[in-house]
Amino acid sequence: MKTVSPTAARANIYKLIDEAAESHEPMCITGKLGNAISLTEEEWLAGSERHARVDPGRSGYAAR
Repeated sequence: MKTVSPTAARANIYKLIDEAAESHEPMCITGKLGNAISLTEEEWLAGSERHARVDPGRSGYAAR
């Protein structure tokens, strides 16, 4: 998994979005208080759907 700082993510956000779309790999954005994981929408939706099948009451995803 690629790891970037918030400063690098901010400076290269469009490039990082394109890289995520091409690679389908999550990215870790490191922070002082914790880290965040960036996923493509496709990967996030797939994970949400898998989670909803396991526990429909806790998916956290509201359909558009």
